Amino acid sequence: MGILNRKKGENDDDDDDDDDDDDDDDDDDDDDNDDRVMIEKIRVMIKMTMILLMMMVMLMMMMLMMMVMITTMMMMMMMMMMMMMMMMMMMMMMMMMKKKDIEVKEEEEEEKAQTMFLVFIAATNNHGYHNNEDDDDDDDDDDDDDDDDDDDDDDDELVGSDRRSFIHSDCVNCM
Repeated sequence: MGILNRKKGENDDDDDDDDDDDDDDDDDDDDDNDDRVMIEKIRVMIKMTMILLMMMVMLMMMMLMMMVMITTMMMMMMMMMMMMMMMMMMMMMMMMMKKKDIEVKEEEEEEKAQTMFLVFIAATNNHGYHNNEDDDDDDDDDDDDDDDDDDDDDDDELVGSDRRSFIHSDCVNCM
């Protein structure tokens, strides 16, 4: 439109105006380019921040998982240790019970041995008394037969005492 309305004297000024318009267009293009570059930079920064945030979230999740795994592992280890302690306690109790049973058996065996020994001594003593009674009967018979032979009665008593010592020596040998 400016070209159609021109007058002869205004040609030089219009040319200058056109040059100024061209400069303005170039400036606008440069500004648009700068704006586009800034928008691209901002987009890249947003993408980077999103990636960093995702990485941080992933790291946090990994840390949480590791903490959970560590706590579960610790709990499992504690449970295993408790089970081992319980097993050890049970084994110790079993060993103590076995020792007590063995001690009781030994005491019972000792008591049996003592009772057998006492029974044996009682049996031999009864046997000795029985022999003494026989000796007394023999002495009475001898006394009834002859009261004159006092020396013979003394010999019979010695023989009886010899018999008792003989029986007692047998008991000692048997034991």
